[in-house]
Order: sequence, then structure tokens, then C-alpha cells
Amino acid sequence: MGAILVVDDDQDLRASVALVLSDAGYNVIEASDGRHAIPILREQAIDLLVTDLVMPQTDGMELVRSLAAKPDRPAIIVMSGHHGEARGGYLELAGKLGADCTLKKPFKADALLEAVRQIKLPKSA
Repeated sequence: MGAILVVDDDQDLRASVALVLSDAGYNVIEASDGRHAIPILREQAIDLLVTDLVMPQTDGMELVRSLAAKPDRPAIIVMSGHHGEARGGYLELAGKLGADCTLKKPFKADALLEAVRQIKLPKSA
């Protein structure tokens, strides 16, 4: 069975998202940015990528672009607090590039869990 990879440079938010998903029965792996996520995506079976968009090193938009064209790619949920026109509509752009769902920060745990349920991932045994 695969896992959910949570990628965010904000350690507290990343840990909160991971806790919500773990408590819901999912197998969760964490990475602090896209640079750390890339080897995990290559080496492990990942069913879902939950990623922030704006991060140092390799950002979430680069992850979305690199995965979008792959036929065996994981589902992708992007999250960002940079969503307005002044920032170029990051969430909208991520959706156009291949993200399956977008979440505007801050969001409630229920919104995250509903997004994951819509993707219909298997839970850990």
C-alpha cells in the first residue's frame, strides 16, 4: 500500500496536516520541501502528494509540473496561503497544471479530510 506524502516548509503546519491524516488512518510521510520530497517520490509508493506551493529550494509548483504528465503519478492536493491575484493565482495555476484539488490556507481539518476522501485513497491496515 502507498502513502500520503505531506510537503511543507512550515514544520508546525506540516505536523498538523500529518497528524490529521494519521488520526484518520492514513500512512503519512513528511518532507520539508520539494527537494526532500523528490527522492521519496522516486523510491516509495506514494498515492497522494499534499504539498504547499511556496517553499524554498524546490517548490510545490515544480513538484506539480514534474508529476502532472506521468501516467502513474500520485493524486495531488496543493495548499497555499498565496492565492490572490497579486501572487499570480497560485492555486488556480496549480489546478491548471494538474493538481487534483486545491486548499486555501488556513483550512479546517474537515476540508482536508473531505479532499482526501474525494480522491478515495485506501487507509492503512
